[in-house]
Amino acid sequence: MTLTSIQWRSFLARCMYKFFIDGTLKSYGVLLEATARDITKYHFIAGWLFTLQVGACYLGCVGFGLLNIVTVLSLKDAFGQSFALAYSTTLMASNVGIAVMPLLLESLLRQFAKQEAMLIFSSAYCTLLLLGLITPSQNNCDGEDEQSPSEIPQAICNKKSKSNDAQENEELLPVLEGRVPSFKSKERDCTNKDKANRLISLIISHPYALVLLLLSTSYDYVFSSWSIFLVPLGESLGLTSETAVWLSTVSGLSGFVGRLFCIAMYFWSDINLQTGFTIPYLLIACGCLLTAFFKRFLWLAVAASLGGFGVAVLGNMTSTVIPACVCDKHFQVTVILLYTASGIITQFGGIATGKLYNLI
Repeated sequence: MTLTSIQWRSFLARCMYKFFIDGTLKSYGVLLEATARDITKYHFIAGWLFTLQVGACYLGCVGFGLLNIVTVLSLKDAFGQSFALAYSTTLMASNVGIAVMPLLLESLLRQFAKQEAMLIFSSAYCTLLLLGLITPSQNNCDGEDEQSPSEIPQAICNKKSKSNDAQENEELLPVLEGRVPSFKSKERDCTNKDKANRLISLIISHPYALVLLLLSTSYDYVFSSWSIFLVPLGESLGLTSETAVWLSTVSGLSGFVGRLFCIAMYFWSDINLQTGFTIPYLLIACGCLLTAFFKRFLWLAVAASLGGFGVAVLGNMTSTVIPACVCDKHFQVTVILLYTASGIITQFGGIATGKLYNLI
């Protein structure tokens, strides 16, 4: 399949975002141990301060939070029926960031003072300014990829259809209706346009959206906890900081395998929703049990790999199943709702798990 320039831009923008946001959250574990050695009884405070940066952005829809929503909606408009496969592929960039960025920060902290290391580390985020130019929008996509209406994102098709006559609208309508994911149930489609963006309408029309909200928020808690406290856990069990940081790399690589697994499932068949959520949680639970009985690096690496694989599959499922739970009219409001809840639950990953870490 040949991708259009709009699809390439949406894909690249989402990859850049996931690389930096997940790589940064994972690097907070390294920074936590570097800055909190004198306040070892208050990891939950430091953990909350780190998660607050991400959570506040989600809640305020600024920074990472705004980029999150924009890049997901852009990807959905650009790929339409292939959204699940495209989204799964972009998540591979997340695990590259998880595997690379903590090692980069650990190396910088060894070579420079903390302030200088963080200045160099954070300077890489200037590249996120390019997302505004890369992400397709109604203002920067006019005239691009006009070869086939089926290759034009839905938002841009809607813009052009408004200026056409009724006959042209009728020609575009089947194209847009054919862009829903193949695993979506047509009987859940909404017909009331006035209620499309209302939360009460979303809940009444799509009860599965509530189940997805619960699963998504539980994943956000697990991911933020796993990201920040994996490296500190390794150090608390006797590993040196230079060795513990490799747990992040191991988990990132295993997560990369988890992304490949999801891509293969979406490519050959629709993934089973029950096993897609149940198996990852079982793997994460097994990884947690291993850390309770074994303290050698090899066993901790196995636990990290189980957790990395499980978290990767969960992260894939919570977003790629959105089109299966809601109609196109409710897709945008669902994404906003899920990522707003993510901003709230992410805080508990820093506070609750930090408190548990101190008790252990």
